[in-house]
Amino acid sequence: MGFKLFNLGFQNWKDTQLIYHALAELGIESLVIQQTRENYICLGMFNSAKELDFDYLKRKNIPVFRREIGGGTVWLDRAQIFYHLIIRRDNSLCPIKNETFFTRFLQPVVDTYKSFGIDASIKPACDIVTEGKKISGNGAGTIEDCKVLSGSILLEFNPEIFIEALSFPDERFRKAAFEQMTSRVASLSHFGIWVEEQEVRDRLIQNFSELLGDLERVEVDTRIRKTMKSLEAEKFDEEWLLETGKDRYWREIKIAEECYLFHFLRDDTQVFGRRGDNKLEEIEIIHHGNRVEKLESLLLKEQINSGKILNIIESYIPHKSEEIFRVIKGG
Repeated sequence: MGFKLFNLGFQNWKDTQLIYHALAELGIESLVIQQTRENYICLGMFNSAKELDFDYLKRKNIPVFRREIGGGTVWLDRAQIFYHLIIRRDNSLCPIKNETFFTRFLQPVVDTYKSFGIDASIKPACDIVTEGKKISGNGAGTIEDCKVLSGSILLEFNPEIFIEALSFPDERFRKAAFEQMTSRVASLSHFGIWVEEQEVRDRLIQNFSELLGDLERVEVDTRIRKTMKSLEAEKFDEEWLLETGKDRYWREIKIAEECYLFHFLRDDTQVFGRRGDNKLEEIEIIHHGNRVEKLESLLLKEQINSGKILNIIESYIPHKSEEIFRVIKGG
């Protein structure tokens, strides 16, 4: 049996998430193409609910969903085309290694961008980029016996709305996140490309079919709806939704592959910085009320995995060296 195609158009925001969870639970290999009618926030399986400003979300009536697969916290709205691939792990097309999985199954998305004149490529692990900008973020994970890929094509993107929904330790961090998101994330409209949603959906389907084979167009049946309904109670359980995930003692936000912002404050020590590809792009350390500029300068010269970082920090702030090192290293 081949892959099913669920070309669903606009859906209720809950259903855009429940559908692919249900298909994976049922072991139905499929491609889902859809859009949400309502705006919402989606947490990755390992993200902390502390990343969100729930007071703001409540005032603006913006719902939240925590998915059962990886990837970061994302803002989802009508100006995105969602794609979800559900494939059984024992399918010969499904690689064991995540890197190969992303390379193989993101290629149809890359080809879709290229068909609109954008020179897109995959930035490991799972971003799609062009001209140094992230144009598609993706996540994946295992649900029952299936591997699931989830991502979107951005028709338009407004980082200001997303930033308002997030929680930050101070305004400096908020401003830095907005600036980095504005400079590093782009949509089709950013490149002056305005295209009909149906055209994007059609090209995605065509490019995925070249990889997966002929896709059988089907509708969401009673069995799938029943599974979605049973999952709804589970996925909207407050304990699941408010999971702390990787409950770090510092605040970290991923803007794109090789662009992470972090903030640490404990007692008399504060650290703010930006991490790139195994290197610090920016760092500020305040200890006992004073900038430790010499330490900052030394850290900016080192590769994060060089093995020297911890020793350098120890020579300046020994009682906080392990904590600061973990913040800088991330993960």
